[in-house]
Amino acid sequence: MIKQANSISKLTADKTFNQIDVYQAAIDRGSTYQKLLIHPRTDAVISAFNKAALRQRDVHVKSVKEDGVLSWRRTSVYYRHSEVGNMFFRYKKLVGDELRVRDKNSRKVESIIAYNILK
Repeated sequence: MIKQANSISKLTADKTFNQIDVYQAAIDRGSTYQKLLIHPRTDAVISAFNKAALRQRDVHVKSVKEDGVLSWRRTSVYYRHSEVGNMFFRYKKLVGDELRVRDKNSRKVESIIAYNILK
């Protein structure tokens, strides 16, 4: 999915995406390593490679090891990730998994109405 994007300025993801390929794909599409916020896996270790794609990951892994995962979540603002997930949950509960109308312009209006209700 990341490889399909034209550009990425910022990326926040859960442990599933804590892989060098994800970091590299985001950087290849314009993100700087400082704007990558991917939750380290439980068994993550500092990388032996000195790659730009892994710098921020190593900072996060070190912080989790030293201060604990809860402290890292607070200081890294990772909790924003759960706020976004919660917003999508509410949107799907309100709108459902698909839009009801067929016309392109009407779908846009339906989406805007649902968004404004959630705001």
